[in-house]
Amino acid sequence: METEYHQATTKGKVIFISLMLFGITLVLSAEHLATTLFENTSFTSSLNLPQIVLLFGIISFFFYLFGASFLNKYSKRIIQHTQYPPPDSNIPFKVKILRGEKALKQAKHIHFGSLFFTFLGFVKLGAAIYFYTVLTEIT
Repeated sequence: METEYHQATTKGKVIFISLMLFGITLVLSAEHLATTLFENTSFTSSLNLPQIVLLFGIISFFFYLFGASFLNKYSKRIIQHTQYPPPDSNIPFKVKILRGEKALKQAKHIHFGSLFFTFLGFVKLGAAIYFYTVLTEIT
């Protein structure tokens, strides 16, 4: 039996590259914002650190929730078609097609990943709320 491969699409490559650039931009802008906020001593006196910690926690919570919902939707498409990757997916790389039990196993793993992303989002939100209360009591 010949092995089938799902070919990479241009749309998938564009989406992959744009998401990578968006992630790099987020990391670099957060680093720049943090160094600007904490190095400038005249601005630090008016800095409300607990609110900034809570804001970053809430923003990251929604990023985790978006990732979890995407993974959950993708796993449902795999189960619906009993094929990994689903026929209508735009992927950036050439991938071996899995069908039947192997595809359902892959869908289970992706669904577990979505649950893990949801858990991480709630942990991040809980940590932000905890640090917000601790920092407001200290200041």
